[in-house]
Amino acid sequence: MKKVLMCYGNGGHKEQSCRLVSLFDSSYDNVIFLSLTDNGTKPNWSKAHLEVGEMRDKYTGSFPSPFKVIKNFFEIRRFLKKNNVINIVSFGPGVSVLTYLSSFGIAENFYHFETWSKFSSLSITSKILAKLGCHIFYQNKELSSLINNGTYVGRL
Repeated sequence: MKKVLMCYGNGGHKEQSCRLVSLFDSSYDNVIFLSLTDNGTKPNWSKAHLEVGEMRDKYTGSFPSPFKVIKNFFEIRRFLKKNNVINIVSFGPGVSVLTYLSSFGIAENFYHFETWSKFSSLSITSKILAKLGCHIFYQNKELSSLINNGTYVGRL
């Protein structure tokens, strides 16, 4: 069984994650989906779920304490190891960066989708992940000149 972790924030990020999972039909019965989010309940397609809290408050811009970030880092690593996660698909926001860093030496592949609402600039998460060498899938052609290590995939 291949285990794929869907990493996302709430709202539109979760919606895009659910859309991608729904594209897999019953012929992919050897794939198990798990979920990791900053805020939200376990989706019905997820076999295991981890909620770690937001990495940045979108209203105040404040970050959690360094202790909380370190705690989340190791909590994510434990979750990845316990569930033998091989592939991670990320939709943002900041929880994706921490998941990427936590996955070194555990997961084999990490894929990040830039949100479908971006047309003229990249999200902070995509900018950071691109600088770290992560491959970015983008959903709007207008972003092609902004992403060197990316692939246009159309909208989910």
